[in-house]
Amino acid sequence: MYRVLLVDDEPWSIEVVKALGKWEELQLTISGEVTDGDAALDFLSQEHVDVVITDMRMPGLDGARLLEAMSSRFPHVKIIVVSGYDDFSYLRGAIRSKAVEYLLKPIDPAELNRCLKLCIEQLQEDSLLASHTLKVFTDAASRERYQGYRFRLSEALLELNAPLVLRTLDQLGIFLTETLGELPNRAALATLAKDLLFLSSVLTAQPAEQPALPDLRSASDLIAHVSSAYSEHMEASRSQMGREQLNIDDVVDYLDLHFAKDLSLEAVARQFLVSKEHLSRAFKTHTGENFTHYLLKKRMEKAKELILSTDFPIKEIGESVGYNDMSYFHRVFKKYHGTTPGALRDLRHQ
Repeated sequence: MYRVLLVDDEPWSIEVVKALGKWEELQLTISGEVTDGDAALDFLSQEHVDVVITDMRMPGLDGARLLEAMSSRFPHVKIIVVSGYDDFSYLRGAIRSKAVEYLLKPIDPAELNRCLKLCIEQLQEDSLLASHTLKVFTDAASRERYQGYRFRLSEALLELNAPLVLRTLDQLGIFLTETLGELPNRAALATLAKDLLFLSSVLTAQPAEQPALPDLRSASDLIAHVSSAYSEHMEASRSQMGREQLNIDDVVDYLDLHFAKDLSLEAVARQFLVSKEHLSRAFKTHTGENFTHYLLKKRMEKAKELILSTDFPIKEIGESVGYNDMSYFHRVFKKYHGTTPGALRDLRHQ
């Protein structure tokens, strides 16, 4: 069983995550629940944890600083960021910390479980790669140095920083030649090639399809092959970003028409053929509002209108604005309007 730590200062948010996750089916167990980043780091120092699901805004050590600390102190842990604040600064922090995914509240159950499954796949891949690289580097110092180069490459790839990628690969090539010799074991080179090529998945958060490897005979061959693959992947990523043209007025019209459906930032981004990061930034810039808050506002104002102007059951009203979980609808409504749906309707009849 893989172990999960939940981090959120709102107990009801933790309960929502616990209720939505398919824990047993995915072979996951919740090993702890804490309310801030300091407590999370203490827990991680004392207990083995595979996955952390964390909110961003918390007292004390907030999510942003927690991600930074985890990235350096617990790099093996997979991170899922959950936030009600559709803000690119948070997203950027999540990317830099190698978070598996950035989910927006209200949480889509399917998205949460997709992310949990992805965490498991990455943990399994990490375990396999680690077992193979252990066979390549027989001493701890060499393994640690290799992991350092690996980490720097993943950071540079995330930033699409080609000069830093190439410079780090050159340094790695020198290290590998010194460590493995001029005529290294070909199986060892193939293992390292697969490991390094897997890093390109950080650009898409999905394991990349890897074609058959060429006949690698030296560290120089390995670095040349990986360098070419990285360059192609970064160029493809830049080209894709350049093609992402978006009319936010069309997005607003789409939300106004479909706000009652099961929408998420990712789902709307797919609808308009752009990345969710690009949609998030462009929406905030154009409207002055976060995507999530705009969608929440549309739903809450429509719910209020129906409660005050009709005698429809509150359950039907909640469903009509996109909430099938009534307890969650009541909590969100009260947080937004400062009163419950039932209390608002009672005021109407006074």
